[in-house]
Amino acid sequence: MLCWTCLLAAILLALMAKDSPTAPAYAQTSLAQTRSTQLAPAQVTPTVGFGVARQTVSEAASSLLVSITLDITSTAPVTLTITSESITAQARNDHDPGDYDPIKRRVMIPAGQRRIDVPVTLNPDDMVEPDEELALHLSIPQGAALGPISVTTALILNDDSANLEAGEASAGEGEGGLAFPIYLSALSALTTEVSYMTQDDTAGAPGDYVPQSGRLLLPPGVTVMTVTIPVVDDDLIEPDERLWLAFTDPVNAALLAERVSGVIVDNDQDPFLSVADSTAVEREALIFTVALDRVGEQSVRARFATADGTATAPDDYQAMRGVLSIPAGSLAISLTVPLVDDPLVEAAETFTLTLSAPEGARLSQAQAIGRIQDNDGSTIGPAGPLRLYLPGLQH
Repeated sequence: MLCWTCLLAAILLALMAKDSPTAPAYAQTSLAQTRSTQLAPAQVTPTVGFGVARQTVSEAASSLLVSITLDITSTAPVTLTITSESITAQARNDHDPGDYDPIKRRVMIPAGQRRIDVPVTLNPDDMVEPDEELALHLSIPQGAALGPISVTTALILNDDSANLEAGEASAGEGEGGLAFPIYLSALSALTTEVSYMTQDDTAGAPGDYVPQSGRLLLPPGVTVMTVTIPVVDDDLIEPDERLWLAFTDPVNAALLAERVSGVIVDNDQDPFLSVADSTAVEREALIFTVALDRVGEQSVRARFATADGTATAPDDYQAMRGVLSIPAGSLAISLTVPLVDDPLVEAAETFTLTLSAPEGARLSQAQAIGRIQDNDGSTIGPAGPLRLYLPGLQH
């Protein structure tokens, strides 16, 4: 039979124990354990990753510093593997220094520290090239979990440039053409382009050369090319002539000069210059013809002078000295020597006209004889004796 009195007494004792400031030892221990379980924080695993997902660096830098960070400080060291991967940048190998030194190694973030910087060695070069990219990966972490940025990319910015320059050209008319060399100042991994066209100066197209225009392409690795302008081989005597090769719209290089000159050297020999003998009577002037064997496109000059023979100046003719000129496009000119009309009966007399110091021509016949025929009443010669006619006398 249930003892209601006993049950009531047990309940009262329990209530008294709860309100008592001094609880039994077993009750205090149980309460402390309960409170400890409720207040202790749950253990959190840190996450590890790169500081940024993308970064840039100049090719001229010695290294690329990559930051690896924890989201919270860890009481124990964190280790993981970092590995490089080529995208467009080339890693060093046994045959080529490449753009960077590849890495694959374990790294550690010490306990109590949240960041380390890992260097990646860069290998600068002198080649003009596009910006190049590589990637870095984190893997196999210990003491942490991989965070959202476990891969980062780095863009290596090219710091090299090239200049485009053309050399002057010279060629004779019979040599085929003017060869203009086109130089690139640095080795390039890019295709270099430039437009060109010819321009007249003293040489004119199409009479002196064949006009040209176009787009020049220097493939990667090529630093020298040639643009050839055909020239016309004519038969004209002319001075050397000049034209221009002009450049515009360069790509992947800078122009040092917008145009260069080309000289066409005339290959035709100077014409021959000669003077012909001449005869006249005293009452006339004596005319010498000075002529070229062919027409030239430049003027011809030469010195001339008379010299006594049996005829003497100033009694028989007027002495002359000077410089003659045959204009470009002309074949001959005349030199006139005035004669003295004296009353003497005399034999035919002569003097000479001599050419010297030609410019633009070669001397063929440099000296001519001028013959003066007497115009008085009789002549002396092999045909008969001298017959004189004097005023007031008759024989």
